[in-house]
Amino acid sequence: GDVYKRQDSDEENASSPSAKLKAGRAHSKAGSTVSRTSRKAMTMIGYTPVQPEVRRKTCDYIKRWLNSNALSSSIQHFPQDLIKEHGRQLNELIQFLSGKILFAPPPPNAGGSIPGKDEDPDESFRKRFETLLTELTKYGAMLNTIRPEQLLSEDEYKRFFKKWKHLAGDAGQRFPYLSEEAWITLFFQIMKIFYLRRVTPAGFKALASIPASEKVLPPPNSSNIYSDSEIILLKWLEFHYNQQNDMQHRTLTNFESDLQDSLVFAAVIKSYCKNVRGLVNLKTMCKSPEDYKSNAQKITFTLKNELQLRTHITEEDILDPSAREMVLFCTQLFLYLPYYLPVSYTHLRAHETSLQLVCRLLLEKKNNSNTV
Repeated sequence: GDVYKRQDSDEENASSPSAKLKAGRAHSKAGSTVSRTSRKAMTMIGYTPVQPEVRRKTCDYIKRWLNSNALSSSIQHFPQDLIKEHGRQLNELIQFLSGKILFAPPPPNAGGSIPGKDEDPDESFRKRFETLLTELTKYGAMLNTIRPEQLLSEDEYKRFFKKWKHLAGDAGQRFPYLSEEAWITLFFQIMKIFYLRRVTPAGFKALASIPASEKVLPPPNSSNIYSDSEIILLKWLEFHYNQQNDMQHRTLTNFESDLQDSLVFAAVIKSYCKNVRGLVNLKTMCKSPEDYKSNAQKITFTLKNELQLRTHITEEDILDPSAREMVLFCTQLFLYLPYYLPVSYTHLRAHETSLQLVCRLLLEKKNNSNTV
């Protein structure tokens, strides 16, 4: 069914993937009591901080996504490697996603300015980040929680605050948390405006695998929980799951618990890749952690080995899902699977020319679409 607008509590709305993408902040599952350490941290930065383990997991996910999809040279640590190069990889990411150049960081050794005559290098770097944030905001990014100086290195950050002695205070203590959160927010906002928005009503309605009767979407901006692109993703996944499971229909309402057993992913993969061999003997009723793990392993193995998809996803991402991270994975599937062709099909047959190969592939693709 469709996900329509309904009134929910602020707490529920804040937990939606759209809200998380907009806020750019992972929300920890805090208990009813606040520890003394948490109170101290909250006093220091102004709000309850995200737990270190959640931030570590998010940074590892982002590193894997960048290395698998966007960067020409792999990074080892996020955001440290980006900070060292003053955001050079951001330019590569934005160009990969949109073809645009919004940010041109200086060469590695640029910045030997003369005090009192030229602008100091720290301020030059800060202004470049400020320009980037301004440009991204024009495209719809929600970046009001980020200050450009939070994207600098720790030494540059401290020198910036030394210029404003009345603001210095505990700036050094706050930096590690604020910097990591700023870079996480920046990444997910870039992904929202240049990647998630590739999922459009026009693209959904053009899918040959879905009948016209199933392509009816709610009016734009009709949900106060999900963006239009997220609604399309849920509807796309739900259609293919229900098509593969006539007797056990589901209504998908979230990107976490509804996808955790991997059966929805298996269904959408089978819809487009009918001859996959890795998705057999799936646990249709997951009753133990081992059942969930077995299904997740088969999904990741099939994607990486049979379909040869360059994906960042791991079984741990599926077993312990984060909504905004799963949205990115679902987006990758939406953009890839409808155009999948088995590798073996691309081999020339005996006495077949390259032109004949192309014609055969197009004809087979058309026939497969007509038989769905």
